[in-house]
Amino acid sequence: MIRKTIYSLIPMATALFLLASCGGEEVPGMEAPLQADSPQEIRFEMAYATPAVAADTGSPGTRVSISTDHQHTNTWTAGDEVGVYIVQGDAGLKSSGNYADNVKMTYNGSYWEGAPLLFPSGSTTASFYAYYPYQKDVDPLNITFSANADQSTNALFGKSILMTAVRKNVARVDDSSVPVLVQLLFSHKMAMVELGVESGDFGAKMSELVTVTLEGCRPQVSVDLSTETVHSTGDAQSIKMCRIEQPGDAAYSREYSYRAMVPAQAVAKNTEFFVFSQGKPELGCRLSYKPKAQETLTAGNVSRYFISLNPQIDAGHRYAVGDIYPHKGFPVGVVFEIENSGRSGKIVRLNGSGAGLAWGPSGFATHAQNDENGRGNMNQINTNYTITDYPAFAWVHNLNPAGTTYADLNARGIWYLPSLNELLKVREIWNGGPAASEGVPGAREAFNAKLIDAGGEALGLELKTSTEDSGTDTVFLVYFFDAAVISYLVVKTSYTWSRVRPIMAF
Repeated sequence: MIRKTIYSLIPMATALFLLASCGGEEVPGMEAPLQADSPQEIRFEMAYATPAVAADTGSPGTRVSISTDHQHTNTWTAGDEVGVYIVQGDAGLKSSGNYADNVKMTYNGSYWEGAPLLFPSGSTTASFYAYYPYQKDVDPLNITFSANADQSTNALFGKSILMTAVRKNVARVDDSSVPVLVQLLFSHKMAMVELGVESGDFGAKMSELVTVTLEGCRPQVSVDLSTETVHSTGDAQSIKMCRIEQPGDAAYSREYSYRAMVPAQAVAKNTEFFVFSQGKPELGCRLSYKPKAQETLTAGNVSRYFISLNPQIDAGHRYAVGDIYPHKGFPVGVVFEIENSGRSGKIVRLNGSGAGLAWGPSGFATHAQNDENGRGNMNQINTNYTITDYPAFAWVHNLNPAGTTYADLNARGIWYLPSLNELLKVREIWNGGPAASEGVPGAREAFNAKLIDAGGEALGLELKTSTEDSGTDTVFLVYFFDAAVISYLVVKTSYTWSRVRPIMAF
């Protein structure tokens, strides 16, 4: 299923960023009437075209300094550079030999800095041509620009933005002591693609491990600044899209939306447009979307798509310990325990939390003391306490759909913090033998390789359990590298540098 909404960037300045002097000394005023050859300073106001606000997601425009939401409010950020050309009257922009050629103006966070500019001598009007981002050696009639093939971060996405501004026949002002104020309204010359993804069941479940690419699009353009016309060039290539949700966002584990900047162009029907992949290619962890009709991407517009991924789960498949789960589609974990002839069992998640998550507050017993089933401990905390006061539990809880409960101790398909004995079982399989032994040579490396090949992270160091000691201040950790020390007690609040690795029953 796909829904597409296109919003035009309307050339309407809702806010202009008023800029201080471009630099240099103030030009003294002249008492005599202004002549065409009188020196007069130029100052700039630079703004963006602002899109209409959409009721469902907010303004879909783009900006140089990118936010991590769907508002995309236009703003300059410190360090942005534009190139400016000036011609006398409306003589027309040339490749070189203009009154001013490719003058670099840099935004310092408050105003634009650059070489002092004076109005052309002997002319009562002048025309201005500007582009972003600045290039050192450039032909204004053939500016070449390429969107990044990797736009997976906000910074890389921001470097794929291309804008131009033209203002013709700006007149001098009567008072030579007053700078000529030139207002430049920049418009976007690239198209933005924004994608929302709804996870399916296992095998089509999105996670931070999934890479999303935009396919079939040419990334290069040539721009004629004199007419502000843009032409896409080159061959199509994969473009890694930038995820809008970022770590720390409340929606990071539950919502998945992406965007990329590309030149205006048409994408043929029945060709791969979006590709979702995870882990090594030979695992076959790949889904794709092909449009049923030609897609037209327009400069200055945002084309928004919504895709629901189809489930890939095979409920009858029989798993063995060490298998990647599920065997088709996007992996979520590696099997460490089986039952029912491999049709069900338990998996350890491909990756976990970083350091810094406390188990919870000390000073009282929570009675989360189940050492066989971590779902019981999750239920004890989630039912009787504010789960956000227990960071390790809260981190796991946020991996599940909103409103998930843990009262059913046999529930499948939900992540939970493992109990002491469940995590000891993971350690045993990771070692390739009984928990107290040194383990089978190469077993750890083989198990970790399964996790890494599927796009995850190796096991190791200390991992938190959900099991509280019989006292009030300590909980169990499992140590993975020392055969002599398997598990030990640590203080709930202070031992924050150990990790969390959830498990799940399937």
